[in-house]
Amino acid sequence: MKHLATDLVRVDYTPMLVSRVAVISNYLGSELRPEQIIEDFRTFYYGTALSGFDTNLAALENLVGLDRMLFGTDFPAVEARMSAWYTNHVDAYFADRPEALERVMRGNALTILPRLGNPAVAE
Repeated sequence: MKHLATDLVRVDYTPMLVSRVAVISNYLGSELRPEQIIEDFRTFYYGTALSGFDTNLAALENLVGLDRMLFGTDFPAVEARMSAWYTNHVDAYFADRPEALERVMRGNALTILPRLGNPAVAE
């Protein structure tokens, strides 16, 4: 498993730009085919910090599926009310899928960082 810090990407515009990056990279000389570059993007973990809005989340879910989505905020770098706005939108996006919400909010992080689920380690 690669190091989390190098694989965690913020959602922002990533899902919408993947095909552009893939095709342009190939055009500029990458040895990888565009499809291979797109597959590489699908191996990253994506955090929802300041990106938790239905259009972003739908695009991300379409690109990588639920297993690569991790809840995140930029708190305390941003005000709590700003983080809360995005968090509320994450909650609303998954409102009819509580199992998916649990995976994004906690479950996926525990899958890649299982020690976080061990209370003895957290102390």
